Amino acid sequence: MDQHAWTLVHAEAFRYFGGVPRRLVPDNLKTGVDKPDLYDPKINRSYAELASYYGTLVNPARASKPKDKPRVERPMPYVLDSFWSGRTCTSLEHMQAEALLWAMNVSGQRQCRPLGGAKPLSVFEAVEAQALLPMPEGPFVLARWSKATVGPDIHIKVGRTLLGTLEADRPPCRCPLHRHDGAGLPRRRTGKDARGP
Repeated sequence: MDQHAWTLVHAEAFRYFGGVPRRLVPDNLKTGVDKPDLYDPKINRSYAELASYYGTLVNPARASKPKDKPRVERPMPYVLDSFWSGRTCTSLEHMQAEALLWAMNVSGQRQCRPLGGAKPLSVFEAVEAQALLPMPEGPFVLARWSKATVGPDIHIKVGRTLLGTLEADRPPCRCPLHRHDGAGLPRRRTGKDARGP
C-alpha cells in the first residue's frame, strides 16, 4: 500500500464511521511512521497532516509487542474466512460494495464473545459512536510530497515536472534558495556537509 492509498483509506474510514477516533495505533510501516521511537516517533508527513486535520493523535504500536493491538489482530482470521473465502470480486468498487454489505449484515450482526454476546454493530451505535470526535466541515485534501531538485541547467524539477528556469542574464543571487548543487531544495547544511558557498 503506497502513501496515497494509506492516507486515503483513513479519511474514507472516518467518513464511513461518521467520526474520528481520539487516537490511532498503526503498525510501524513506512507509510505511517518514518522513524519508530517509543517516546518521540517521526510520523510520515502526509499521515501527520491527516492527523492534524482531523485532530487525532498518532501513537504507533511498539515494535514486536502484539499485545499493543490485540483487538485488531484477533479478528483477521475471521475476516479471511468469513468475507474472502469463496468470494470473487471483479473490481475495487465491487469489492468495496460487498465489504459494506458484509460488515452491516454479517459481521456487525454476529454474536461476539468478547462483547458479552452483544452484536458489534449495536455496541458501536450505543457506545463507541458517541466517543468519536466530530468530522471537520470540509473534506481532507490529500497532498503528494516530493523533493525538488535543481539541475545543472538551473531548471527546477519536482517529480516529473519542470517548474521553470532562473533568468541567465540576472546577476548571481546569494540567497540559499538560488544556490544549487543538484541535491534538493531547501537543504540545511551542518558539520562536514557545510563546505562550499
